[in-house]
Amino acid sequence: MATQALREHLDELMGRAIHVGTRKPVEKLSEFIVVSRIGGGRETFATTAPRFLVECYHTGEIEAEELALAAEHALRSAVGRTYSGGVITHWTGDDNLVHFPDPNTDLVRFQFSGALGVGTR
Repeated sequence: MATQALREHLDELMGRAIHVGTRKPVEKLSEFIVVSRIGGGRETFATTAPRFLVECYHTGEIEAEELALAAEHALRSAVGRTYSGGVITHWTGDDNLVHFPDPNTDLVRFQFSGALGVGTR
């Protein structure tokens, strides 16, 4: 669900298609985002709040940070939209956007985490 929201809204925000997936792409790209579920669970009988780590990669440091900021904005702007049968009720970021080098690539990585509120059926 977070991956769907990012794909849809990032394209609008950035004006170009950005690869968003749950794994690093096999092909060498200059920018991409990896979304991983890192926990979370039910908030109430009708809502759940899965937690996600969002890793944003780019060739440049400024661009990687801008991509991360756009990704968080995309998650916030997904509130009220429906994905996979669930309505996004909120994005609660952890205010932890950080430059975190990845030793397995030459790309710059910025990452952040948070909870995506989802209304369940």
